[in-house]
Amino acid sequence: MMRIITVMVILTALVTSASVALCEDSVQVVFVFGKVEAFRAEKGEWSFLKSGELLRGEDIIRMPPGAILRLKDDEGVMLPVFTGSREQKVSELIAIGRNKLEKLKGERMVSNGIAAVDALPAGSYSPVERKVSTKVYTKLPKDEVEALERSIELLIHDLRDSVAKLIPSIETRGGEVYPPYNLLQASLIFGILFDEEIYPGLAAQVRTILPVRDENLEKLAVYRLLLGCAGVEAELKSTGTGVVYLSIDSGLRRDQIRLITANRNLVISNGRLMIPIWIRPDRPNFTYAWYRGAKLVREGPGL
Repeated sequence: MMRIITVMVILTALVTSASVALCEDSVQVVFVFGKVEAFRAEKGEWSFLKSGELLRGEDIIRMPPGAILRLKDDEGVMLPVFTGSREQKVSELIAIGRNKLEKLKGERMVSNGIAAVDALPAGSYSPVERKVSTKVYTKLPKDEVEALERSIELLIHDLRDSVAKLIPSIETRGGEVYPPYNLLQASLIFGILFDEEIYPGLAAQVRTILPVRDENLEKLAVYRLLLGCAGVEAELKSTGTGVVYLSIDSGLRRDQIRLITANRNLVISNGRLMIPIWIRPDRPNFTYAWYRGAKLVREGPGL
């Protein structure tokens, strides 16, 4: 009797596992342009994505500015083209793509009655984008950047308790490897910089210590203040040409780079892995700010 029960338990487990596998969303990479990365939950590390590879719903995709990605779902349906800058779970991309297809079916049909599929980005996309001057790079002498850092440290000391209440709390995450705590906190706090209710009060506090009135520098300084109040180590720095950016401590060592990226150009390594951030005032997108910060440090100014 015990043998029969044991066999039944094993068969039930196998059937359950098979059912879960069949129900789980998956996609195949049809086309990829640019250094698109994938975090494979099963392996717990990042790697560059190649055409023909399979992805599971729990995997994560990170796309740099200008990247292009085309996926085919597990039913053989081609999803609309995705473009950078974004970092999302594959399951979210599938949902966005399918939603886009459903909308297209109701919006326009080709002559043979088959719904037309265009190659516009899925997800949040707007053909109208606020124009930004190309003179957006804030330059300061090194001593002024260091003085601003000291002033922000004093603000952190005075405002820590009140500002900390504005920062989203992070729930217990179990055994999740990605994102590591500092990176998750940094990405959540980034949204406050574009919150029309919370941001103005913080900006008013920071403006009193800025050496110049500048929207880009203001957001970097407010971000530095928020991160400091949340206990995340960060520092305002400047490139060789004097352009100001923010360097955030990922909390990881150099040999742990695969836990946050496969692209070594996205981090600054000095024993610790530092994340460079440069904020464009019209782009409320953490992934974009990360890539642009890395590009600024590596290559210098250039939109």
